[in-house]
Amino acid sequence: MDINFPLLLVLAVFITGLVALFDRLVLLPKRKAAIESFKSGMGSEPDQEALARLEREPGIVETCKSIFPVLTLVLVVRSFLFEPFQIPSGSMIPTLQVGDFILVNKFEYGLRLPVIGTKIVSINEPQRGDVMVFKDPDNPNINFIKRVIGIPGDEIRYLNKKLTINGQPVPEKYIAQLRDQSRAYQLFEESIDGIIIQVDRCHPDSQHD
Repeated sequence: MDINFPLLLVLAVFITGLVALFDRLVLLPKRKAAIESFKSGMGSEPDQEALARLEREPGIVETCKSIFPVLTLVLVVRSFLFEPFQIPSGSMIPTLQVGDFILVNKFEYGLRLPVIGTKIVSINEPQRGDVMVFKDPDNPNINFIKRVIGIPGDEIRYLNKKLTINGQPVPEKYIAQLRDQSRAYQLFEESIDGIIIQVDRCHPDSQHD
């Protein structure tokens, strides 16, 4: 089952903040009034144990007020600054390995509202060679991690394992013939806009699992 963590985080911040606000506006004045009434009725030496009970916040209020700042900080950092992701597949090998954790710069291409994803501030646009995380258009709960090859207006062709951009072959350099536990592959270096990228290509005589 897919869990929409950003939505759960926003709801948690909203609920704990609402409880903290309700305590400040409603419950706290009632506690103060009860304390003043108790002190005036007890004279100069009020029962300290009873006074402590009147001053004590309800458990749910105390919990919400203690975790609200933490949840808010996590929401701000995760939504607007940095977010961790785990590599789910081998499509980025050898640059990224399956299971690797990466920290994504959330403000590189602009600031977006959490959950709904509406861009509120534009900063940069994706460039060739960037590694970026984006959501599956058909299932927003699935993230893809890919390298940018084309930008708007480009014509991209990949034929017989040869990549061309706007009719120009991408320069490549053969590095080595390698083998791991499951397959044999060839390692190449490609140069895209001056960025050197390592790519592997399955050897014609080997098969992916």
